[in-house]
Amino acid sequence: VQFKKEVKSWRGSQVLPTTMAQRDRRGVVQEDSEEVRIQRQRALDAVKRDGRALAYASEALRADKQLVLEAVKKNGQALEYAHKDLRADRDVVLEAVRQKGRALEFACQELR
Repeated sequence: VQFKKEVKSWRGSQVLPTTMAQRDRRGVVQEDSEEVRIQRQRALDAVKRDGRALAYASEALRADKQLVLEAVKKNGQALEYAHKDLRADRDVVLEAVRQKGRALEFACQELR
């Protein structure tokens, strides 16, 4: 129950941006907002406790390599919820398979 409450709190009611950096009208990259950093840290804390929490992350967070690596270290099958680019990333897939051999089924075809 506590885990579900924590997942809901870091997901929040706001939608995260599709990238962790924002661009202003001129195309200049701006720093992440404090809110985005806080939500990312909450997500990181959640996947460190239970890798399956990645299932509740936004698309942007599922594409965050550091976050996904932490998730698959805890539960290799969290690879299922990673962004497709990370399911094709050799480092991420190896870490997932080290933790749980069956995670290989979620890797891209080329790495199977």
